[in-house]
Order: sequence, then structure tokens, then C-alpha cells
Amino acid sequence: MSRFTNQFFSKLFQLDIVKRNWAKRYQGLSFNDTPWAALKKPLNESRFTFITTAGVHLKSDQPFNMSDKDGDPTYRSFTFDSDPSDLMITHDYYNHNDADRDINVVLPLDALQNCLDQKIIGSLSNSIYSFMGHIEGKNIKKMIRNSCRELSQILLKDQIDVAIVSPA
Repeated sequence: MSRFTNQFFSKLFQLDIVKRNWAKRYQGLSFNDTPWAALKKPLNESRFTFITTAGVHLKSDQPFNMSDKDGDPTYRSFTFDSDPSDLMITHDYYNHNDADRDINVVLPLDALQNCLDQKIIGSLSNSIYSFMGHIEGKNIKKMIRNSCRELSQILLKDQIDVAIVSPA
């Protein structure tokens, strides 16, 4: 799909009647079980990371592929101390005007740093991880089998205790 078409549908879905009708018919993925790992230590001793589906990436990174109608199943990473002016959003399926002005709308860097400073959390990973979101069709399996599996190994190696996952 063209970026114009993507952006048109994004604006169309801002209409309540369109959202309601879509929600009645949408069938998301369902699972028989939900993987869960109980936290084994206090938050102030735990290592955190942040994962977003906002399509955030460094301006120097390859943008997410907006021409594939099933979305881009890959992810990008950048450091927590990245300058917000070095970040951008490549995602046609939501209105990110506010996030373009203040990245904290979709990426709560200031709030996470505040939690760290107040010793509410123990530590932060070096990296933030970003997916595009809006993954459908053939790319769901690709994302789960490839990108998510790869990222889970990175998080294990980095000894992450808590991953905060935030949709956009």
C-alpha cells in the first residue's frame, strides 16, 4: 500500500463509527495459555527494559517498511540516552503528531529516568527496543519466530527482569 493510503485509513479510523464497526468484526490472535514469569525480586533490585510498538527509531536507522501491507516484522534498538532529536517515528497507522513533538508521549524516557533516580527501579538496560506494530498476515509468524525470538535471547543475555511493553 502507498503511504498516502496508509495515512488515509489512519485518519478514517479516527471516526467513532468506523472504529466501532471495525472492532465488532476484528478477530485478533488468541492463545490457550499466556506465558508468565513471576518477579523474583523487588522492583528496586530489578533490571528493566522498554519495548514499544510505536515505530520509533534513530534517524540514521533504516525506516520501518511501510509498503508491505502486512507491516514490518523487524525491530530497531537504540540506547536509553539517545538524544530525542535523533529519533523519529515511521508508522503510518496512527496519528503521532504529539509524539513527534515530544517522544515521551510514546516512549516515557523521562518517567523511566525518574523511577531510576528515585530508586523505584534497580537499573535500566542499555537499549530500548521498537517494533512498528500493525503486523498482520504472513508477518505475524515472521515476527514471532524471528524478531521476538531473537529479542528474547538478547533480553535473557542482558539479565532483564522486567520488560515494559507499550503499544502506540
